[in-house]
Amino acid sequence: MRKSTVLVLIDLQKGVLAMPVAPHPATEVYQRSMQLAQRFRAAGAPVVRVRVSFAGDFTDAHRLPVDSADRLRFAPCRLG
Repeated sequence: MRKSTVLVLIDLQKGVLAMPVAPHPATEVYQRSMQLAQRFRAAGAPVVRVRVSFAGDFTDAHRLPVDSADRLRFAPCRLG
């Protein structure tokens, strides 16, 4: 594994995994993610777990359809 490789796991908390997901069941996604994390750690690669959350009244939540394909296509990406 290259030294610049990192595994980033996003939104694997209970509330998100309880929602209906497709094409794979949430339990399978979680189990595979944990297996992959073990392999990364065994290889000495970092694993980062990200949990996105908002205030109870959602005043700090995004108001736009942030997951739409059009928004993702034009999202800026800066590395380094």
